[in-house]
Amino acid sequence: MAKFMTLDSYAIGLIQAGEDQQERLEELTERLASGEFHSPVAEHETIPARCVDGRSTSGTTILAPNAAGGSESLFVADDLTVKRFAAPDESTLGGYKNILSWLKEHALETGGHTDDGASGDISGCGANDQLPVIYDYIAKQGDVLRAVAGDLGVAVPA
Repeated sequence: MAKFMTLDSYAIGLIQAGEDQQERLEELTERLASGEFHSPVAEHETIPARCVDGRSTSGTTILAPNAAGGSESLFVADDLTVKRFAAPDESTLGGYKNILSWLKEHALETGGHTDDGASGDISGCGANDQLPVIYDYIAKQGDVLRAVAGDLGVAVPA
């Protein structure tokens, strides 16, 4: 049986299974753990280049390793750790452009969220649109996140 974890009262946001969806959620968790939905990607594709939550209805979504926000997850990881790609003006956009340029210079795939409902300043990607909220949560709930990471077998120093 696959381990299903939640942040319970520490979670924020609105995306969650309702009481009437628990049985389907458990079934989906098991099916995901079984590998049923896993698809092979090209051997040279080893870093996230698509958003885990892309929802294009055009049928043109290309399979690739994925993470929240796609290539954006690489920027966030760098920004929260060593800041190799930080922009001189310290803007998120500048840092993200730097990492995208580096990936392209090294012939690595880039990509993000696909959403047919994007409009104006809203991309439809929670990882992108809610990035300030996510950073604030990380800053305020570090102990909770370290405990969850520990439950997953990953030690994160304070």
